[in-house]
Amino acid sequence: MPDPYESAYSSAALDVLTKHFDLGGNLYKFWGSPRSVLRAFLLGWAKADHPSLLHYAWDLEAAPSLDFAVRETTRRAIALLDLDGIEQPSLFEPGCGVGGAVAQVAQMLPQAKVTGLSLVHKQLDIGKAIAHARGLANTVFVQGNYLGTRFPNACFDGIFAIECLVYTPIAEKTALCREMFRILRPGRTFVSFDAFRMREPAGEVQCRLVQDVLDGWAMPLPPTPEQFQAAARAAGFEV
Repeated sequence: MPDPYESAYSSAALDVLTKHFDLGGNLYKFWGSPRSVLRAFLLGWAKADHPSLLHYAWDLEAAPSLDFAVRETTRRAIALLDLDGIEQPSLFEPGCGVGGAVAQVAQMLPQAKVTGLSLVHKQLDIGKAIAHARGLANTVFVQGNYLGTRFPNACFDGIFAIECLVYTPIAEKTALCREMFRILRPGRTFVSFDAFRMREPAGEVQCRLVQDVLDGWAMPLPPTPEQFQAAARAAGFEV
């Protein structure tokens, strides 16, 4: 059987991610404040005021709620895009999951067009339902691989990626950054909040524990910060 972690282009990677998110799509519902979790299970995604995000909650100890902290991570990413002066920005999220951040940003910036991309059809269906229920006409959901999109050159004013690029093997990080550089307008910003490896696992036990975590999340070994920065520079970005 092909190694699903060897290439994000492979059919094996698509298969394992599809199975992972088909089975684990409801995990998103658990990552929210109790009221949001209950509403998501009772009313479904479309009618629940749920963050619909499965990523880091910003400064959770000081935040008024888990929902707030999860959404704050997205707000921080968008603030770093420095969109002042752009009246109708076109924004892109590669690896958009079930569309929570796309919907949040579309609500934050009603003048913007926010595009989300995922390999997994089921995630896109949920994202579309959420956007429709919230009356968001400024969202677009596209099926595809972020290593090779069908978008034209220089078509986005900002790219934000929160815990999604980690699914790209280290050997393909440069190709990923080149694709982001290609579709981003000159002088604009690409923000990535992601998982990184600060050191190698020490010994057989740690290696096995780390691999258990990676298999559980269907992702390859994360890069070091230096490896990611080198890939970005090689693609043309200023870090």
